[in-house]
Amino acid sequence: MTSFDFKKWCSDNGLKEGTTEISKNNHLDSQDTLKLVHAEDIGALDLTLGQRKLFKQALNLLNGNDQDHKTEVKHSSESTPVTTKSLANDIGLEDLLKKIGGISMDDPLLTLGATEQPLSVPLERVDNNPQVFLGTQHQAQSKKEGQSAADLSSLNNKIDAWKEHLTDDIDRDYLLKGLTDGFRIISPDSELRHAEMTNYKSATGHDIRAKVEKALRDEILHGNYIITTEKPIIVSALGAIQKPDSDNVRLIHDCSRPLNRNVNSYTDIQHHYSYVTVDKAVSLIKCNAYLAKTDLKSAYRHVPIHTSNYTATGLAWHFSGDNSLTYLYDCKLPFGAAKSPEIFHRLTQAITRMMERRGITVLAYFDDFLIITDTKVVCEQAYEELIKLLGELGLRINWDKAVVSCQRLPFLGI
Repeated sequence: MTSFDFKKWCSDNGLKEGTTEISKNNHLDSQDTLKLVHAEDIGALDLTLGQRKLFKQALNLLNGNDQDHKTEVKHSSESTPVTTKSLANDIGLEDLLKKIGGISMDDPLLTLGATEQPLSVPLERVDNNPQVFLGTQHQAQSKKEGQSAADLSSLNNKIDAWKEHLTDDIDRDYLLKGLTDGFRIISPDSELRHAEMTNYKSATGHDIRAKVEKALRDEILHGNYIITTEKPIIVSALGAIQKPDSDNVRLIHDCSRPLNRNVNSYTDIQHHYSYVTVDKAVSLIKCNAYLAKTDLKSAYRHVPIHTSNYTATGLAWHFSGDNSLTYLYDCKLPFGAAKSPEIFHRLTQAITRMMERRGITVLAYFDDFLIITDTKVVCEQAYEELIKLLGELGLRINWDKAVVSCQRLPFLGI
C-alpha cells in the first residue's frame, strides 16, 4: 500500500496552505483519520465557504463517493415564501415542545425505515479503564495506532471563542458555566430512583435496527455516548425516527417514562421563554428585502451536560455480535429531555445578540437561523459572517439546507 501524502492530497483537491495547516492542527492529516470524519464536521473549522466546499468534495472522493454536492445554495424558485397566510396550518409551539420535551411514543412519526444489512462488528475494550469502553474493532485499531477523529462536536472545546463573543452578554455567566462544566438537565438536589425501560420497536425493528446501530456507533465515535460497565440509575427507552430525504435516523431518548421516575420528573422548569414566530419574522421583512438561512447539524449533540447527570441519562443496546446488553451514558443534550429546548434556546439567542452587535438582524428558532437585510450584497456578507461565527463557536452547519441571498425561502416549515 502506498503511503498517504497529505500535502499532495490537499494540493490535488485545490485546498490552500491555510486549509492544510488548519487540518493538521485538528489532527486531520492522515487517510484513516479523514475517513472517520463526517463531512459536516468541516463547518467547525475556520475555513472560507469555498474551502469548506472543496474539503467536503475531497472527502467524498477519498471515501469513494464522487457525487458532487451542490446543495448549499438554493434558487428562489425552489423555495416557498414566508407569509402569515399559512399560520393556521402551523402545528404550534406547544405541540412542538411536547414532541421535543415529552415525547409520546404513540406519535406516528416513530415509524420503521428502510432495510439495511446489520453490522457484524462487536464492541471491543480499547483501554485499561474497567468502567469505560469505546467503539468498534475498527475504532479500537485506530486508537492503538494513535489515530482518532478530531472531536469537533462539543462546544466546550471552543470555550475561548464563546468567552470572546459573549463579552457583556446578559446570559454570559450561565452559558459559560454550562459550556465549561456541562449543563444540568435535572435539578442538583435530585434523589434518583432506579428505573429501566426497554427500547421501542421504532429502534429495534428488523427493518431499522442496523441504521440505529450505525447511529449509536457514530455517537460513540464522536464522544456523545460513553459506554460503561456500571448500569446507570435511569435507563431510558430508545426510539428512532427516519429522517426525511435521508438514509439516516434520528435517535429519540425518551426521557418521559416511566411515570414519576423518568429524567424529566427530576427537572425543575422555572422559566418560560418566548420563541420566534412566523409573525415576528414577517414583521421584520420589508419590501424587497433579501434573506438567507442556515440551520445546524445535530444541534443538541453539540452541547455537553454536567457529569453529575450522567447516571440519569442511561441507555441500553444489544450490539450485533455481543452476548449481552451494553449500557451507555448520554453526555450531550438528549433529544427528549424537557430541559434541552430551554438550554439550546438560550445558546442560539446569545448568537443572535452577537450578530446584532455586528449590525446584522438574525432570528433563531432552535437550530434555524434567518438573516434579514435590505440588499443582496449585505445579505451575502451577513451570511458569511454568520457562518464564520458559528464555525468559531464549534457549531456544525447543515449545508444541504443553507439558502443564500434570495427573496423567497421557507422558514419554520412555511
